[in-house]
Amino acid sequence: MRQFRRKKQTMRQRKQAVTRIFLSNTSRFALIAIVATFGFLNVTQITGSLSTGGYDMGDLRRDISGLDREIQKIEVEIAEEGSIIRIQERLKSENIEMVPVGSDLAYINLPGTTVAVR
Repeated sequence: MRQFRRKKQTMRQRKQAVTRIFLSNTSRFALIAIVATFGFLNVTQITGSLSTGGYDMGDLRRDISGLDREIQKIEVEIAEEGSIIRIQERLKSENIEMVPVGSDLAYINLPGTTVAVR
């Protein structure tokens, strides 16, 4: 019965067994495969983020160019509305007349309307 009994490993034998496991070709290959896999996944994630960011940048540039066109249209409208011909047309349509230079004007000072006092 004693012949089937296992011998206890010494501390040195355990350490050597662990060292053999970590230095074996299989362990090295597995470690390299794990590092390569995580490296590939990291690169894939970064590339995906960059490409998505590129599409977002393109969308924003299109939005900016559209807004620039709208600004130009509004500036043209402002220039048209502020032209002298347009102002004269508005004055005629609203029956507003210009006061001739040198005419007698009467200014009215309303109480309590002082803007600034020195």
